[in-house]
Amino acid sequence: MVNSDIEAGSALDFSQLIPRQASAGNSGRVVVNEQGRFAFAQHPQSAVRFYGVNLCFSALYLSHEQADRLADRLCRLGYNAVRIHHYEGELVDRTAKDGIRFLPGKLDQLDYLCAALKRRGIYLTTDLFVSRPVAASLIDPPAKGELGMDEYKMAVHVNQRAYEDVQAFSRALLHHVN
Repeated sequence: MVNSDIEAGSALDFSQLIPRQASAGNSGRVVVNEQGRFAFAQHPQSAVRFYGVNLCFSALYLSHEQADRLADRLCRLGYNAVRIHHYEGELVDRTAKDGIRFLPGKLDQLDYLCAALKRRGIYLTTDLFVSRPVAASLIDPPAKGELGMDEYKMAVHVNQRAYEDVQAFSRALLHHVN
């Protein structure tokens, strides 16, 4: 088996090419400065650039050891941002009537990955709805089956039940403690 890890300090280690915080968030939140550039709240005069990758589906649900290895690898590749995408399908307990309860093991894996990335100065972004399975009956009580991803996204803007559902999911995700 070939080892694809990048050796720290080697010619392929790009972790020092961009200024990096020891832990993402140490210099405050990301803001837009007077020049219209991203910066950190504590250093608004210094523009910052984000170079990132998109992690989807099962790539977000790793063992703790794998998450640490991935975070190290992304750091050494010179990335300082990750988009968490299409995470909800594996995260939610599909047997829950409300479709919002999280599977504890999957939540632990996602939390650990986020913490591993943050420790290495990698910032995260995500969408609060991408492809979570939603029972059609939650939005339209007589309906059966699941709403399609695009159908649900359109309903959120015009259907009170869909809007309340996405708010409840967002609160559950953003208010839990990692």
